[in-house]
Amino acid sequence: MYRRAQHWGWLGILLLGLAVSTVQAADQRSERGSDRSGDQKNEKTPEKLRFFEEDLGKLSTNLEDLRRNFTNRSGLIGVTEARKRYEEAVYKFLTGSFEPAAMEFFILVQSKSLATMELAQDAEWYLGESLFQLENYRTATESFRSIIEKGPGHPYFSDAVVRSLEAFAILGDTARFDSYYNAYILTGKVKTNELINYTLAKSFRLRGEIARSRGVLEGFSADSPYYSRARYFLGVYSIQEARAQKDANLYKQYLKQAEAEFQRVIATKVSDETQQEIQDLAWLGLGSLSYEMGEYPKATEYYAKISSTSPLYADQLYQGVWSFIKQERFDEALDQITVFLTQYPDHRYSAALRILQGKLLMKLSRYDEALLSFDEVVNTYQPIVDRMDRLVSGELELRPYLNRSLDETAPDPGGMPSYALDLLYSADPVHRAVEAWQTLQSERQELEDAERTLREIDLALSSSGNTLGSFTAARSQLTSSQANLLVMRTQLIEQEVNYLRSRVPSASRQDLSSLLTERQLLMQSLAAAGGASSQDADRLQVYDEQVREVQIRAERLLYQVTEAEASARSTLSQLDAGNSTLDAQATRETRAKLLAQQQELADLRLRLEDMQGEAMRRKVMRTVEVAAGPVDTGAARAQLIARLDSLRQKVAGYRRYATGVDDTAFFSAIDRLYGQLDSAERTAASASGVLATSEKQEMTMVLSLLELQRKRVADLRSDILVRGTQTEQLALEILQDGLEDTRDQFRNSVLIADKGVVDVYWVRKQQLAENMEALLIEQSKVMEEMRLQYRIIEESLER
Repeated sequence: MYRRAQHWGWLGILLLGLAVSTVQAADQRSERGSDRSGDQKNEKTPEKLRFFEEDLGKLSTNLEDLRRNFTNRSGLIGVTEARKRYEEAVYKFLTGSFEPAAMEFFILVQSKSLATMELAQDAEWYLGESLFQLENYRTATESFRSIIEKGPGHPYFSDAVVRSLEAFAILGDTARFDSYYNAYILTGKVKTNELINYTLAKSFRLRGEIARSRGVLEGFSADSPYYSRARYFLGVYSIQEARAQKDANLYKQYLKQAEAEFQRVIATKVSDETQQEIQDLAWLGLGSLSYEMGEYPKATEYYAKISSTSPLYADQLYQGVWSFIKQERFDEALDQITVFLTQYPDHRYSAALRILQGKLLMKLSRYDEALLSFDEVVNTYQPIVDRMDRLVSGELELRPYLNRSLDETAPDPGGMPSYALDLLYSADPVHRAVEAWQTLQSERQELEDAERTLREIDLALSSSGNTLGSFTAARSQLTSSQANLLVMRTQLIEQEVNYLRSRVPSASRQDLSSLLTERQLLMQSLAAAGGASSQDADRLQVYDEQVREVQIRAERLLYQVTEAEASARSTLSQLDAGNSTLDAQATRETRAKLLAQQQELADLRLRLEDMQGEAMRRKVMRTVEVAAGPVDTGAARAQLIARLDSLRQKVAGYRRYATGVDDTAFFSAIDRLYGQLDSAERTAASASGVLATSEKQEMTMVLSLLELQRKRVADLRSDILVRGTQTEQLALEILQDGLEDTRDQFRNSVLIADKGVVDVYWVRKQQLAENMEALLIEQSKVMEEMRLQYRIIEESLER
């Protein structure tokens, strides 16, 4: 997964910058807003103006937050948006969605956009841990290294060291393991605890340093949660040492030590699934030890302790069969074989047990059943041998067996049973070759995704006039806020006029009404501008619907392309499975044409997918010309504010008629609100300047990163092209060797079963021969008796 983030993770940041979304306020916005409005709010503000004051306070707060969000940026993500992304990433991590979590944390770490040091440090750790859980150990160690380099002051320093040691052990990186162990563990920079000690013991075991691992494991006390695991591995080590001994006494001594360790494990109270699994392993170990020491009844007893719900149940059934055989309890052995074959018909042990079943039936003189058992082995495994012969000889295509490994749930192209494939892929060379192929295919897919992302970014930038989406959203919010400020000015004028109407002489009321008319004219000019914009919007909507109709047609065509791709895959599968009447040359030519057509379809699919994207729609819509509406910024806006201020001064001239205490308070509140409007205007102007400066800087960064990314993607394309040919050829050679070995195993099973069939018929022949011989002897006795009787009768007649 994270290879994508490792090579082109900045693409995620670029897309993040291009996302069209409303800029959110900081988490503290509501608290700051209420505090600020509380500071500005005057307890003597007339009730009529309080709602106005509250709305203006919120609007001022939003403008200030907008200005701060785009001022406090160290990358392409503002602090507010970064915090939201962080919380989403943590949720993904906690729910086990490590792949998307790793990508999110990578973006946050690389962009350095989190507002606090604590969050930044957490993100660094979550990134490394997500990668570790994904088994992407090399990239994980690089992430942990960035933590370790910051020193013990980093809160995850010790955890990063321990995880790195574990990863180095898994990777077999002895040099780096020793370097970290000597630098941080032996020096005491990382204080050990039970988790660290157990991790070290595992790491030493993976490195083959059994003595060092044993020394650590022996230090766990009986109340430790790691005690049962420690004692189990100590038992395993004793068995390994026993098998390395040539002295019979030492051999038995080490086996007794192993038995004692396993007994300690089963005496430990089980508190979770992990400890239950360790206990089942101990029961299995005790059974194997008893079997090895010739104590077969004890072995049977120990095996029976493992329940049918345990993951080790198949192992206990298989090993239990042999303990019954050693005790000559053949009927019970047969019963256990029946249970195994019923529950695990496709297990890798099944072939051996079916043959063993036939031999036991022979031993019990149940020849008909034995013959059926041997016949089943031949009938089941001979087709597998035949198919593997065709694969090894090159008659059938091997590549599907590399591709099939990418999806473990996918059926075999030629119907080969899963247990045969499991046996094939379990061989270490084949497993590593297929894994290398899988990695290469994954990198190819990721490269295609990266190239598509680059195309989307190019389209998005060209369709928006090199304007980043987050800035477009912020500018839209700013424009809306400035429009609200203008409306508020007109509303304040209306409030003051309505207040003065009942307080000025009747002769002046007509003049006040004329001022309201002037205000109305100003508002009508604003409405007219809005109407022109509305007409443009209607026109754009018509074009937009036409563009979307074309995109729908592209989607329909894409469906047809997908069906054609499926048909091509099906035809290829038939060819690879050998289900064709074509000769070998024609099959190869047909396959080459199908592969070429597949590539053409794939290219067409990519183009159709691009056509359906939002970025393409926006690019096309940019070509639609609309009438240029009035620009409500800069000089035009200043002119409108000046006209409103002039109108305001005219209205204020009538205040001389209202001189009461309440009147003074009302006018004071009005003036204070005008002051707040002026302050909000200045904040809006500042935010506009910040947006322009920040967007220019970040656009430069985006274009620079985009160019760098293009070069990296091109380099990767070249690298994958070279490695792809070499990896595929090597993987196919190893797969062919593995197929030969697997075929030989199944062939050997068939030969043994065939021999069993012959043995059954031979025994039957011998029985028939013995029966015939007995019958002849009996017939001779009868004939002799008859001859004797005949002589007696003949002698009697002669007398």
